[in-house]
Amino acid sequence: MHTIETTVTVGADGSATLDEPLHLPPGRHRVVVPIDEPPADPRDDLGWPPGFFEETYGSLAEDPLTRPPQGEAQEREALE
Repeated sequence: MHTIETTVTVGADGSATLDEPLHLPPGRHRVVVPIDEPPADPRDDLGWPPGFFEETYGSLAEDPLTRPPQGEAQEREALE
């Protein structure tokens, strides 16, 4: 059994063409094609909840984060 994972474009007539080298002998072969629905937003593939960016963008505009002074770095003895 061979597994091929690829993306296809479905034409207006509902057909899709697989444009991958299969390295199989000519003839009939059994094929199983699971179809994953594309996400409405590509960011959904990254695990963000739906609407996250729209709900949180600009939420700190009136109270921006500030970084207080960090002080001086501690000097340490050199390693030998």
